[in-house]
Amino acid sequence: MKCFIPAAGFGKRMEEFTQNLPKPLLPVAGIPLIYYALYYAYRLGIQEVAINLHYKSEMILEELKNFHWMTLRFSIEQSDILGTAGGIKTAIEGVWREDEKFLVINPDSIFSWSKDLESIMKSDFEEALLFLLPNPKGEEYTELNLVNGKIFFGGGEYYYPGISVLQCPQVGSQKTRMV
Repeated sequence: MKCFIPAAGFGKRMEEFTQNLPKPLLPVAGIPLIYYALYYAYRLGIQEVAINLHYKSEMILEELKNFHWMTLRFSIEQSDILGTAGGIKTAIEGVWREDEKFLVINPDSIFSWSKDLESIMKSDFEEALLFLLPNPKGEEYTELNLVNGKIFFGGGEYYYPGISVLQCPQVGSQKTRMV
């Protein structure tokens, strides 16, 4: 398995903190957020990580220039930001095999590691594996509804915390249907 970290965003929800520093470099307990995502990938035995960059990309490149736990590949979105799906497709297209699974983890996702979580990530599944959590009361996350194993936008009890496992063909060939 490989890993993709979407790190191109502007961090608009944290604007007061991200005016001079990209969100993946914001420190939590003195450690930049992106290192938490890289640590989770390392715990899974992942050896190659693709990271897309846009906003203040030079700062992230400088921060990670001496990182040698695994191979890091960078995809820099020069003009327009592509969004998560576009960023994934651009970063992995023609580089990773069609049958490969890969972890997608947002650099601002911090969670407790467990062997159960690891076994779920490494399990066999037919389509995408998205982790959902109960929507905290009073928070403004995108509401997702889970019905018969399918995820629907709006009016739901769950939110997406930024962790999923996908397969390469799904990124380029699947049509997205929002309901």
